[in-house]
Amino acid sequence: MTAGRTWLVLVVLSTFAVAGCSVPGFSGGGGNGVDPGMLVTARQEATNFFSLDYRHADADVARVLASATGTFKKQYAARRTEVVDGVTSKKLVVTATIPKDGAAVEFFDKTRGQVLVSVDATTSTGTTGANAGTNSVDRYRTRILLTKVGGHWLVSGLDQVG
Repeated sequence: MTAGRTWLVLVVLSTFAVAGCSVPGFSGGGGNGVDPGMLVTARQEATNFFSLDYRHADADVARVLASATGTFKKQYAARRTEVVDGVTSKKLVVTATIPKDGAAVEFFDKTRGQVLVSVDATTSTGTTGANAGTNSVDRYRTRILLTKVGGHWLVSGLDQVG
C-alpha cells in the first residue's frame, strides 16, 4: 500500500471512530437504527432479574417471566420455587440499578438483538441472626439476548459475562 493510500485509510477509519459510526448491526448505544424498545427491555429485564425482595419474591419472579420467551422462560419458570424459597428463607432484599450508560447494543437486526448491561446489585440480608442488616454491593455484567415476538422485544437469554 502506498503512503498516500495508508494515509487515506487512516483518515477514513479515524473519521468513522470520531463520528461514532459503526458497522450496520453493531452499536455502542441507541444509534444506528437500533429500536429503542430493545434497550428499554434489556435494561428493565436486567433490573427485574437482579431485584428480588423476600416480601414479594413470587411477584418479582413473575415480572421476569412476563418479559421472557423461549428456553430462557422455560428454564426460569422451572426454577421459580427454588428462587422464591431461597430469597424468602434468607429474607433477602436485592435492589438492582443500571448506571446511566450501563447498556450497549452488541448486535441487532429486525427480530433479534444482544445488549450488554452493567448491573449493580445491593443485597440486604435478614432481619435476625448473625448477618442481620448486612449489605453488600455486587457488580454484574450481563448479555441480554432479545427476540421480537408480536411486535414486542422479549428476553430469550441472560448470561453473566464478567
